[in-house]
Order: sequence, then structure tokens, then C-alpha cells
Amino acid sequence: MRYDAAIVADLPETVAGSFCGVGNPFSLGEIPPGSRLLDIGCGAGVDALVASKVVGPSGKVMGIDITPEMIRRAEANKKEIGAENVVFQLSRVQDLVGIDSSFDVVMSNGVLNLIPEKEEAIKAAFRLLKPGGWFFLADQFLVDPASKDLKARIQSWFQ
Repeated sequence: MRYDAAIVADLPETVAGSFCGVGNPFSLGEIPPGSRLLDIGCGAGVDALVASKVVGPSGKVMGIDITPEMIRRAEANKKEIGAENVVFQLSRVQDLVGIDSSFDVVMSNGVLNLIPEKEEAIKAAFRLLKPGGWFFLADQFLVDPASKDLKARIQSWFQ
């Protein structure tokens, strides 16, 4: 997915192997060192850990997920690479309060399609962005009506 090869090469196989995204949100724009970044639906934390290297030691990354198991995996991955500038938190984006206008970049990789309250989640993401901040989104979108035939839907999944 054209992630920065040098950063990916530094990730242990156990960390890189836990990646589960649909695209490369980092390809959507430059993230300057020192940035504050929020990863919505961070899963096992791979994108958040990549972001921790991109923003550098003066930057901060927060990864959120609604699944306790994924937060535990993200914490284990964080410990394995020794990332000091990342925090993981069990939360929905809509439930983050008291930190409005805190992030230079909000990103999400393959998660928005899974959120039932899409409009609420998107509004929350923009509320958390600093003025002039960026929302980097990689996701799946349905462009044609879904077939009612389950077998046909499964066969077309990767198209």
C-alpha cells in the first residue's frame, strides 16, 4: 500500500502482521513532525505506531478503538517497539470530550464503514481537529446496490 518502506521495515513481524486496513491514509498528505494525531478505530495499533514515527518524539498520537482485545493488542505492540509518544484508549470517537480542536490530523483506516452512526462520528472527528487540520480517511464505499444474492456478494467482495 506504499507505506514508507523504512518505517515498515523497522516494525517487528509480530507488529506488522497485525495490520488490518483497507488503504494507506498516510498517502493523503504530509504529517509534519511534532503533530498531534488521532487514529479512529486503531485496532492493533499499527497505523498509530507508524504515525508515532512520522510525528517524531515531539509529536503525540492517540489511538482509539471500541474493542478491548484490540486495545490490549495495540498496547502489546506499543511495548514491543518502545513507542513513547502513543496512547491507546477504549472509546468511540463520539465519546471523546474535553479535547476539541486538539489534533492536527485525524485518520481512520477501514473503520468508518463499520460505524452505524456515521454522521455523528464524522462530526466528532471534525470537532476534534484543530482549525486547518486534516482528516485522512481510507475506507470501503458501496458504489452500486448490493446484490441480494449472498454468493454473488461474496464473489464480488474484492472487486
